[in-house]
Amino acid sequence: MLQEVKVTKMEILGKIYDEKLLLKYSGTMESLNTARRIMLLDGKAKGTEAIEVIGGGGLELLILVDRGLDIVSARYKGVNLGFLSKNGITGLSGINPHEDEFLHYFSGGLLTTCGLRNAGPNCREEGGEYHPIHGRYNTLPAQDISIKWISKDIVEIYGVVRETALFGCQLKMSRTITIDTSKSIIKINDVLENESVSAEEFMLLYHFNFGFPMLQDGCKVMFEESDHVTPRNIDAEAGIDTHTEIIAPDDNYKEQVFFHIQKGDSNKVGKVSLVNSSLGLEVTLKQSLETLPVLAQWKSMRSGDYALGLEPTNSFIKGRVEERKNGTLKTIQPFSKEYFELELSVKEI
Repeated sequence: MLQEVKVTKMEILGKIYDEKLLLKYSGTMESLNTARRIMLLDGKAKGTEAIEVIGGGGLELLILVDRGLDIVSARYKGVNLGFLSKNGITGLSGINPHEDEFLHYFSGGLLTTCGLRNAGPNCREEGGEYHPIHGRYNTLPAQDISIKWISKDIVEIYGVVRETALFGCQLKMSRTITIDTSKSIIKINDVLENESVSAEEFMLLYHFNFGFPMLQDGCKVMFEESDHVTPRNIDAEAGIDTHTEIIAPDDNYKEQVFFHIQKGDSNKVGKVSLVNSSLGLEVTLKQSLETLPVLAQWKSMRSGDYALGLEPTNSFIKGRVEERKNGTLKTIQPFSKEYFELELSVKEI
């Protein structure tokens, strides 16, 4: 007996359709959900390879192959979600990882991954090895790229990033980004593998950044009730009582950074949400606390640099040397793996 073919149900802009009806309307599913490799040809981004994802549910993403499969831009039904710095999208040719040059090529974007051997300020080991601000990950191109549709509305993007050195580290990060285009959910599953015969200290920071118009005065940042927050410095101490409040741009605002420790749910998953009632939108970020036990909050209400960073991490972003002194620098053993899971979702409220 022939098995009956299952008809796929899809949600398009809040309404449920089956695949047969959608094909009657559109002729091809590509008009509703698209994931394709493209090349950027203008300005500092010239020559940068990317993956463009357009979802029928309203989510649009630009993922940079040449920058570690990080997500440089995200929109939901035309509303910009992420923070793009004054630098705009910068290709590999515009990167100089020395001293404070990071400030000149940091794009921000919805996600900049920091690591794999440093996160935080640049530093130099006693032996002389230099580590640039936030490490080298975001300056490394991904390889072994694949785009696979798991179903009509779920796409899986895969790639590998390697950080290596002669007589030094041999780290491999395998990244899988799964996007549910109907429900506007992005899942990131990273597997870090040490392919060296020596143990390696590592740092990892997922620098999620939100900007205007998703971020504007009146927004609220919603942490768990059990959340324990610690300010990074004196400037942050002054804003501890208002760390969840988003104000209008301030010409003289000094950035504030807070560290959050969460209990999470029964599966050790923590979460935080950014709520914009005026737009009727809520973005929620979830992290596996087993390997990302800290949630950093970067609050920059400065005019022109107006951003909110919600940053799952395995450190306190002090830089590799200070983290080691602090006893918070993680180590991955030879030929072993570490797993990192995150989820970002967008919904209307």
